[in-house]
Amino acid sequence: MPMRAFFLILASLLVLCVPRAGWAAQAATQDPRSTIQKISTPEGAETKDARPDAPLSVIPKAKVSELKASGLLVEELPSEPPLEFQAFVSQASGRSLPLFGRDFFSRAPASFSPVEEAALSGDYVIAPGDEILIRAWGQVEIDYRSKVDRAGNINIPKVGVLHVAGTEYRQLNSYLRTAIGRVFRNFELNVSLGELRSVQVFLVGHARFPGSYSISPMSTLLSALFATGGPSNKGSLRRIYVRRNNQLIAEFDLYDFLLRGDKSKDIRLLSGDVIQVLPVGPLVALMGSVNTQAIFELKKGESLAHVLESAGGMTTTAAGQRVTLERIVERSLRKIEEFTLDPDGLARPVRDGDIVRVYAISPKIENVVTLRGNVAMPANVPWRKGMRISDLIPERAALLRPEYWVARNQAMGLKIDKESDFKPRVTGEVNWAYAVVERMHPVTQAVTLIPFNLAKAVLQREPAANLLLMPGDVVTVFGREDIRQPEESHDRFVRLEGEVQAPGLYRLLPGETVRQLIKRLGGLTPNAYLFGTELTRVSARAFQQARMTELIARLDVQMEFENIVTTRNSSSGQDVAESRDGEVRRRFLAALGGLQASGRVLMNIDPKTKDINSIPDVPLEDGDRLFFPPRAKVVTVVGAVHRESSVSFQESLSLSDYIARAGGEGREADSSAIYVQRADGSIWSRKQSMWPISSVTIMPGDTIVVPYETDRTLWRKFLRDWGQIFYQFGIGIAAVNAMNK
Repeated sequence: MPMRAFFLILASLLVLCVPRAGWAAQAATQDPRSTIQKISTPEGAETKDARPDAPLSVIPKAKVSELKASGLLVEELPSEPPLEFQAFVSQASGRSLPLFGRDFFSRAPASFSPVEEAALSGDYVIAPGDEILIRAWGQVEIDYRSKVDRAGNINIPKVGVLHVAGTEYRQLNSYLRTAIGRVFRNFELNVSLGELRSVQVFLVGHARFPGSYSISPMSTLLSALFATGGPSNKGSLRRIYVRRNNQLIAEFDLYDFLLRGDKSKDIRLLSGDVIQVLPVGPLVALMGSVNTQAIFELKKGESLAHVLESAGGMTTTAAGQRVTLERIVERSLRKIEEFTLDPDGLARPVRDGDIVRVYAISPKIENVVTLRGNVAMPANVPWRKGMRISDLIPERAALLRPEYWVARNQAMGLKIDKESDFKPRVTGEVNWAYAVVERMHPVTQAVTLIPFNLAKAVLQREPAANLLLMPGDVVTVFGREDIRQPEESHDRFVRLEGEVQAPGLYRLLPGETVRQLIKRLGGLTPNAYLFGTELTRVSARAFQQARMTELIARLDVQMEFENIVTTRNSSSGQDVAESRDGEVRRRFLAALGGLQASGRVLMNIDPKTKDINSIPDVPLEDGDRLFFPPRAKVVTVVGAVHRESSVSFQESLSLSDYIARAGGEGREADSSAIYVQRADGSIWSRKQSMWPISSVTIMPGDTIVVPYETDRTLWRKFLRDWGQIFYQFGIGIAAVNAMNK
């Protein structure tokens, strides 16, 4: 039993220890390919081309998009934490700078398999592990492929064993032709290489992924660095060594390649080579008006000129007169130096931890006057002695912006109809009464504003307004919409229609009234009906529409209240009638909601006058519409009559006569509520007069409304009372029609 227990314990220890030993061996030679595959491949998924012995290759940039779509390309390698100096620069300058050249290694390779299609160079040396393909035809037929064995030999059938290791690829064909020619004659030969051997190299030092790698024998130092992730942030880009047989055989500076494309020191790697990445060297930060703002690594003895060269030089707007250098002194203090980029400044040595800032030139322009604002073309104009406003703005065309002409051209194509709100106005109108010169005192730098009258300066050339300009002055021209102007200074237009001598669109004079406008334009025709004059106004329409919306809302509430009261007091036999009544109310309110107020303004003209002087002196507003109708010949009768109709006007007929001509009052007519909408838009009703209905004088164009008698529902009474109100909004006939439906 003790012996049996011993073997059980021993077996358990073997099971536990073997995997741990394998893990430790793997960790000792960490391969970046496994890290990249872990990033890009979900757990449990199959990974391809991740063999430890797979040679490395670099993906062409042209295939990046294709490989992204296929899922073979890893987007980015994991980011490294910034260096302490990077954080220091960010704190000192307020901006984060990258390490120059690190972005070259930010993207992972798509695959680590060899590029089999790549052409071999002639100096490639055959070695054990290379596969050779031989085809011969003629006196002998040979179709042979074989790898070179460890002894450097291949065994060709019918020919024998040949030693090929150490032979250059360019000499391989002639070497084999000679060897086969010793046995056969009159044959053709084709020799090529198949799968190449792998080369074992080591990446050590401050590399991003140090370890042992199997790479293609065609790989160079640069391709191996790219495929393995390159130096880490703490590794040098400028001191990368290749050691072979414990001898330093190459020192590579990546800056030569990144800045000048120089690969002259990029050697081909052999098996056993060691790539050593040294610690990063001295660092200097360069920012401001340079083509590449970054943190650069220095080599011994390099000056500011070398750093600027690495950054691609200064930008076009860089000011060579001012450069600042912030330096750490004795690892305790920081000081700032300022100098110019003359030969001495460029030769100035830079040290580890320096922060260099190149400033841009000032945007200030010397000896210039600026014209801006509502002008055709804002510009900086050279100043000359004695220059005045009229020299800067020689003619009024310089003040018309391109938008003015665009709007004017578009206005030419507008279709104007009777209901159009067209106003003959385009944008870009200049404020001729006010412009300003902005002037800075050369010593105190205090800014003063000097206003002037633009019209007097440009059009009339008055010396008081035509100011003398100084270098640096800024002249601002305003549009009329930029600063509120007195109402009288605005362009105002009215539409004149109907029985007038000159219908059309006219610009108003300041304070002009209806009477003054008619007289100025030649008066009215003999057929004009002054009592029926219609003055519609935009502001009145807006007010009436808002008021009408409010009244419709109140009417809706009253109707709903009446419906609740009626429903509570109704019997079951009245339910159908009440439901029908409610539907009528809803249709009526919906019809009213779609009506628009007319915006008509009452003129209070004598019904029988024909004299223009009897027209009230009503001031006109921008957008007004004046319509002088021809003398009406009918009187309209609507509502609860047997036949709604228009009756020919006769001066001798009374209100009752016109109702009789329309068939008389219907059975549902409410005689006590009859009212008249006059041709001038006013309302006459029995409630407004103590005289009997027969006393009202009916004029041409009047409309007589006979309301319906109030029935068992209260809501029709509301309509009868409110009908006159709707007439005030210019929607009387439409409202009456809605009531009667």
